[in-house]
Amino acid sequence: MPRHPRVAKPIYAYVACRGPVRHKWDATAPPGQRPTVFGTRVSFRCTECGTWRFDIFSRITGELLSRRYDHPDGYRWEGEVKPTGNELRAMWGEQMWAEHRELLEEGPL
Repeated sequence: MPRHPRVAKPIYAYVACRGPVRHKWDATAPPGQRPTVFGTRVSFRCTECGTWRFDIFSRITGELLSRRYDHPDGYRWEGEVKPTGNELRAMWGEQMWAEHRELLEEGPL
């Protein structure tokens, strides 16, 4: 299957999707996706980071048969120590505070 178009972002751009907020999935079909013979394929794309999730489930029982992800470049913590859940929440909180601080500095709406 061909790789899907993606936009590389700095590693910290993905903190919300990895931490407290998690992915915001939108059910969709990527280009060139073929049907399966043994189940129903459902594809999701995160509207925040661009990650794709591909699920295949049984048409009879609804059981999840397969799940795989296609992450954007820069998403994985390769060569670095993966942060804990607490560290991810702290990073996310710092990002949120920085955004709010910028709004406060701009003045009233």
